[in-house]
Amino acid sequence: MSKRIKNNNRKRKAVALMGVLPACLLVILMASCSGKPALSQADAYILPYYIGLKEAKNSLLISETQTFIRDSLDMAILYESSLWSECLSGWLSSYPAAESKAKASEALINRAASQSPAVLKSLVRELCLILKNSGDTQTATAIAAYPYGIDANERPDIAARLLTSTLLPGTKAPAIGRPAQSGEKHTATILLFYDSRCRSCQGIIDEITGKYPALRELGVRVISFSTDTDEQIFTEYSSRFPWPDKLCDYRGFYGPDIENYGVAATPTLFLIDREGIVTGQYDAPDDIWNVIFEK
Repeated sequence: MSKRIKNNNRKRKAVALMGVLPACLLVILMASCSGKPALSQADAYILPYYIGLKEAKNSLLISETQTFIRDSLDMAILYESSLWSECLSGWLSSYPAAESKAKASEALINRAASQSPAVLKSLVRELCLILKNSGDTQTATAIAAYPYGIDANERPDIAARLLTSTLLPGTKAPAIGRPAQSGEKHTATILLFYDSRCRSCQGIIDEITGKYPALRELGVRVISFSTDTDEQIFTEYSSRFPWPDKLCDYRGFYGPDIENYGVAATPTLFLIDREGIVTGQYDAPDDIWNVIFEK
């Protein structure tokens, strides 16, 4: 399908949905013609679908809007708009049953993974947050586990951890162990959960070690937390790390710190800002370098 045809289809959808917009919102949409502050392009694109869910009384129109958001709405534009949370919340609440919410969310995640991978994590987090806040923790847990190919019914323990880690960004970082106290003020903290015998972990540790002088210069703290259960293995391997905060409780994946951060596998990386808020969970150091060194 050509871009022109796609755009025409979007316009027809928007025109159809305009029929359910309250008069005051139609005025808002046309603000640019009256000299009032105009909506952003992203908001102008998203608003009709959002209002279609909130105002439509016709079940067929609601169903068409649900389907369009699930199968066609540009997730990157939705993410740029100020209606990101509101639109997704309205969309989820338009499905009456938990099962239909789950299936629709899985379909939306699949499409975002192929068409808008940059917003995939944010999408999964927002869906989980909306579901959990509405009291549907079970569906939220299933959605958090879905991108990893994990069935929450078969592995409820792993799924619950994935929900925990998915919801951490934007919240206060849980206190962890007893890191060395230097009295310094840190601009950010990199928190790495690892296993000494994990090859992927070793590669990440080597990369962080190489960047450590630059990180220290910027005031970035590094805390490593091992899932080792053998004290000798932990001590021998961690002795080469140049940072002072090297932790291990020798309880494997069942210690309180591991559970508080929802660690389901190693390596797992978190970035925490100077205010102690989790900025995000990352799959590789490169993603963290893009945040730290581009500031």
